[in-house]
Amino acid sequence: MPFNVVRNAANDAGIGGDNGLLWSPDGSRIAFVSTRDTKDGEVFVMKADGTAVKRVTQEAGTESLLSWSPNGRKLAFQRYPSTPRWAFFVMNADGSGAHQVSWALPGKR
Repeated sequence: MPFNVVRNAANDAGIGGDNGLLWSPDGSRIAFVSTRDTKDGEVFVMKADGTAVKRVTQEAGTESLLSWSPNGRKLAFQRYPSTPRWAFFVMNADGSGAHQVSWALPGKR
């Protein structure tokens, strides 16, 4: 039987629901973007049963487009606004070690 694991009146599906909720590869955790304690969407991680909710981003801007690494140790996400306009970041799943990553379109270096 399905049940609500977030139990929060905030937007726990991300801004516009844009890939704002994602199960870890092993199914033990859920990463999600929420406005529960800020007007901007921040990344949170919790156990699959809804316990141990932890905010793992603290920077200005709105996060979206979450992705787990295959081993579940890292999270990638987009932050807007950022420099130049938006940027991609990678961090450990506990929120430590966040850093902006470079990217380029194929053939556009």
